Amino acid sequence: MAGSKSMSDPVPAIAESEATGSIAEIFADIRSVYRVGVVNLIWRHLATIPGGLPWVWTMIRPLYADGTVGRDAAALRAGLSLPELPPWPTAALRSAGLQDGDIAGIRTVLAAYDRTNAMALIVFLAVQLRLEGAPPPLDAVAPPRLQPSRYRICLCRHCLHWRTCRRWRPSWCSP
Repeated sequence: MAGSKSMSDPVPAIAESEATGSIAEIFADIRSVYRVGVVNLIWRHLATIPGGLPWVWTMIRPLYADGTVGRDAAALRAGLSLPELPPWPTAALRSAGLQDGDIAGIRTVLAAYDRTNAMALIVFLAVQLRLEGAPPPLDAVAPPRLQPSRYRICLCRHCLHWRTCRRWRPSWCSP
């Protein structure tokens, strides 16, 4: 095995520090291509599935490397309407024991996950739905029947409303 994994964990994963061989090489490549210092849990979990991590990374790495997924993720994030959260007073953070370095570390981690999770959402949903026999997500709700001629059909099924999708489609997603 390329590293140890805990099967008692509901989502077993190989820790970056315990990865060896080709898994460690792929983890290093993921960090390099993503330009982040942390390999997300989904990649570390795929490493527990024999052949899973190399297969998925080989398939989707070009989309990360050429910037396609980054552009699509930026478009996805730009189209989101996020709720406003109240600011956290510095005094409240200090009373929780957080210092400037801790707060900066939290910001760094959140920024990395903000960027990488949007990309992962796009590519992993595409991979899932491209696998033979993969059904649409369980929580997909069939949209109301609309005039087909008015809507572009997204055959890649990248979103929950794939039958009538007309707003956004990854640029690399073939119709």
